[in-house]
Amino acid sequence: MTCISLAPKRRCHRELLPQQTRHTWIVKRCSEPLTISGRIKHILIKHQQLLNSHNIIMNLSGLVQKIRKEKKLTREVPGFDPKNGNEKAKFLFLLEAPGPKAVESGIISFDNPDPSARHFGNQLAQAGIDRSEIAVWNIVPWYIRSRDGQAIRSATSVDIQEGMKFIPQLLDSMPNLRCIVLVGGTARKTHIFLSRTTNARILSCHHPSARVMNSNPKANEENIEIFRHMKTTSEIACAEQPANESYTEDSGKESIPARSYKPKKLKDIRRIGNTETLKIGQVNRNNQIMRGLFGLTGGKGQVQLSYYMECMEAGCRYIYRVNACDARTCKCPICQTSDG
Repeated sequence: MTCISLAPKRRCHRELLPQQTRHTWIVKRCSEPLTISGRIKHILIKHQQLLNSHNIIMNLSGLVQKIRKEKKLTREVPGFDPKNGNEKAKFLFLLEAPGPKAVESGIISFDNPDPSARHFGNQLAQAGIDRSEIAVWNIVPWYIRSRDGQAIRSATSVDIQEGMKFIPQLLDSMPNLRCIVLVGGTARKTHIFLSRTTNARILSCHHPSARVMNSNPKANEENIEIFRHMKTTSEIACAEQPANESYTEDSGKESIPARSYKPKKLKDIRRIGNTETLKIGQVNRNNQIMRGLFGLTGGKGQVQLSYYMECMEAGCRYIYRVNACDARTCKCPICQTSDG
């Protein structure tokens, strides 16, 4: 006699999967079987990722569309380069105004067939800065025409004032922003405005135009050095903090980790953080905070320890290096003068 099972036939996981997720499950099924709850979680994650990418595009294009609408312009306001990090970027480069090549391509990019764009891209590459780390924009986001409408002109104070009102929306859209680089003399005119608007570090560099690069032989190397220093100090501030060096400031701000350092000699171990002045997070009399040990510096017979200091003045946040004996009284070389 043949026994017939009345239990429902068990369907395989693959039959239960949506068509668009089967390939992903087939790759992973040997290591982690997919349950009903797992499928739901997987679909929700994919859906949220699509929403996030859509929001990023909408925010960037929304800013551009807002400017075009208020200025009653169209292609004269180029957009962001989609190859760059943009909202996810750590470094924001602000130039004067878009050139004719940017208007033709429709984006602010160093891939445009323009000498300034080519020099700028080469300098970033030599400094080791990836495109995913940057966003490029202009103080005046629209093309500035001369009176006859045939050529570009320099930005006036009125142009700069009109363009600056769109900067706060851009800064609010960049949660990972750590540094703003003002490219050229016109962009540097916004330093005071940005110092009151953001807590990010503010640096400046030469404009990468052919005129500036040809008239100043050191401009190219100085820009590369500035970009490299910006990336290095940002990586130090973002490095993982060792467990025995964590601290909490009275203001409740998050601690910024210091660079790890392995002493080469026993006497170096006794000199690391053995005083109040050299402790991580200690603020000296000039509002300069100790960020950590850099290492040994100096030549033979004059070796000493150097430390990273960061200026805590609003709008500065400049990171620089000092000797141990100067940590207590050092001042920021950027925003503090000898007369205080």
